[in-house]
Amino acid sequence: MSTTVTTITQAYDLPAPADIRAMNFVVKLREAEEGSDEVRRLVHDYVVTPVVERELPKILEDMRQVYHRCEEYGRFLHGSFGSGKSHLMTMLGLLLENSAPAWDKFGKYFPTDHREWLQEANMLVVRTHMLSVRGKSTGLDRVLYESANEALKKRGKLLFEFLNVEGILEEVRREAQEYGDVVWKRLELAQIVGGREDFEQIAKGSARGRETFARAWLEYKGRNPDEAGIDPRWSEGLKRLAEHVRSQGFGGIVLMIDEFLLWLAEKSAAEFAAEINNLNIIVDHTTGQRALPIFVFVARQRNITEFFPDLRDESKIHEHLDHHSKRFEQTRLQDVELRHIVKGRVLRPRDPAVVQAVVDSLAELHQSTLPVLMGEAGIDYLRDVYPFHPALIEMLVDVTSLMQRERSALRLLYELLVLHYPALPLGEFLPVGSAFKAVFPEAGVEASKKVELMKEIHQQYYTRLAPAMVRLAEEQGAEWSAE
Repeated sequence: MSTTVTTITQAYDLPAPADIRAMNFVVKLREAEEGSDEVRRLVHDYVVTPVVERELPKILEDMRQVYHRCEEYGRFLHGSFGSGKSHLMTMLGLLLENSAPAWDKFGKYFPTDHREWLQEANMLVVRTHMLSVRGKSTGLDRVLYESANEALKKRGKLLFEFLNVEGILEEVRREAQEYGDVVWKRLELAQIVGGREDFEQIAKGSARGRETFARAWLEYKGRNPDEAGIDPRWSEGLKRLAEHVRSQGFGGIVLMIDEFLLWLAEKSAAEFAAEINNLNIIVDHTTGQRALPIFVFVARQRNITEFFPDLRDESKIHEHLDHHSKRFEQTRLQDVELRHIVKGRVLRPRDPAVVQAVVDSLAELHQSTLPVLMGEAGIDYLRDVYPFHPALIEMLVDVTSLMQRERSALRLLYELLVLHYPALPLGEFLPVGSAFKAVFPEAGVEASKKVELMKEIHQQYYTRLAPAMVRLAEEQGAEWSAE
């Protein structure tokens, strides 16, 4: 008489193999339409980890105090690749914009009055994905100006003018000095300005009038304003931006910057020093109180030199950030974020009672061995991530930064369950060593050096885990191998 064996794919609610390709595993910070399916999916998929549950209320409380003081506020969201920085910023942006799905999910973590002051504040949330920036020479100032205008445009508001108006006015004066009155006559014929005196009146007048003339001059010259220089006075530009955004009915600006370090890594030493200084100017300036508070959140990858000391270029960037960014608070998304995300998003049991009974049995079997591997959290870690071994999740945390962006840790975990081990019996672990080729396929590694680095990590895990894993295997009457 045969006994039917329950497999992992039967025990958990997992996607079909053909559906994995269509699933969105890498969240890219971007604007999404309120009430859209995209917003509902992003909110539904988000897992509120212990760190997020603790940090989000603190962030909103800090923002409330800064808002009422009309000051500035900066915060790094710090974590390894795949720890959820972009997804967290996406959720925070939706909360600040009073998105109903976001508040339905997160509201229980905050005092009720947070939603009230945010409705009053009416923040302009400006989302910037730095890897989408056009042109390697484009600076942070222009990027944020253009992102702010995108946000204003989508809300039907007037755009902010950020041209280097003073430079254009000087250009007109130089041309008039070189060619004489013919310059003014041609401008009169083009109905741009009524002569030299009219020009000087405009030059001394309002910012809007000066900028209108500057654009007319560029059009007259057949030049694209997008390629013209921007106002080089970044601190003054931010002050003017605050005035403009306030005039459009907003009570604050929230700048959200994703993939800043990856964008910065392509800069020369002088360029990234200048851009970090531009970042600091957002929160540390000498232009007096701005018309409204400005908040800036920057996603910052964990320093992978903790694992690969020979990658010294990245460490220089982090050192520079640490030295010049003293006014930024930090939220650290810990390595264990992946553990909680796996529990809340990947492993959704069809019959929780059946799965719970199996996991309880495994926890009891390994209660003397697993804590040796994983510390005090060993057994709880197992309960959260079974059928994965905690060691596999830890390895993924360490090496995700070396894989191509689309091969996220979550995608790989789904692939291991659905494509590589769909018939794994409930009650058995997915083999850590045999998963190596699935996790690091040849096409998924960007350089042979990275392959060697990952093999090194694998060997380190073998060395560290071997004694305890041998004992674990002996308890089960079997032999253990890293393969």
